[in-house]
Amino acid sequence: MNSRKKSSASGNEFFVGLVLVALLMFLAWYFLLRPRDIEVNTIDSPGATITVPGEDSLEKALEKLQLTPIPGDTPTPAPTPTPAPIDITYVVQDGDILSSIADSYGVTVDAIIAINDLEDPDFLSIGQVIRIPGADPP
Repeated sequence: MNSRKKSSASGNEFFVGLVLVALLMFLAWYFLLRPRDIEVNTIDSPGATITVPGEDSLEKALEKLQLTPIPGDTPTPAPTPTPAPIDITYVVQDGDILSSIADSYGVTVDAIIAINDLEDPDFLSIGQVIRIPGADPP
């Protein structure tokens, strides 16, 4: 028959095992369960530093924060380009004179004379096509 002796852990072996279990539990608590120190997230930008406690994300903090611009840093809007005036062609009708045409389109008689190279501004013929520079429609 087998004469193996049953033995149980001695007091020293039990104590070492207990210390190992306690050490493993402490390490698990330290790395997984203990409350963390507050982490700080920081954004640095010229003229401002934003610091956020660890329980908030930067995105949440930025939603709560309303930034006011620093005087002088506010960009000035770019000027809106005005569309270039468009030349209009006009067909001279019976009874038209250059000054009435110029008045109805809001331009000067001299501008009409210059763009059309008119030699005699007092002579217009019916059906003659003239250009009116940068005019607004009547």
